[in-house]
Amino acid sequence: MEQLTHKAEAVIITPHTFVAHFLSVLLHTDYPEMVVVIHPFWERNLVDFDSKNLKLVVIDTAQAYFTPQMVQLLRKSKPNVWIVGLEMQVMRRQLQIQFDAVINTFMTHNEVRTTLVDFFKERDQRPLPPQLSRREIEVLQLLVKGKTAKE
Repeated sequence: MEQLTHKAEAVIITPHTFVAHFLSVLLHTDYPEMVVVIHPFWERNLVDFDSKNLKLVVIDTAQAYFTPQMVQLLRKSKPNVWIVGLEMQVMRRQLQIQFDAVINTFMTHNEVRTTLVDFFKERDQRPLPPQLSRREIEVLQLLVKGKTAKE
C-alpha cells in the first residue's frame, strides 16, 4: 500500500490490486508524470489528506455503498476533486448519483481511458474559480450576519 503524499494527483481505492494497477497504468499512458496512489480500502485520512494537487479519486463502489458519508465528507473537504465510482458489478442508479462518473469492469480499456482522460481535458480547459482573500471572506461573513458596510 502506498502512502498518501502531498504530490498525489490521483488516488485509487480498491482491494482489487490488479484492477488498481490497470487503472494506474491507464492514467500513466496519457499522464506519465502523474502521481497515482493506490489504497486497498477507504481510510478516514483520505478526507483529512491535505493535497492541493489531488484531482481524482477512484473508489470501489462496494466501499462507497457502505460508507456514503465518506464520499460526502470528501465532497465537502475537497470540492474540486473528481470522484469516480469503480463498479465490479452493476449497481442501482440511485447509488451511482453520488459519483461524477462511473467506470466498471465490463467496459473496454478504451472506454475507461476515455472516461478518465476526458475529465482531465475538460478540467484543464475550465477557468479556475476566483479566489477570495481572508479579509474578503471575513467581510462577506459579517455582511451575512447583518452588519452594515460601516460596521
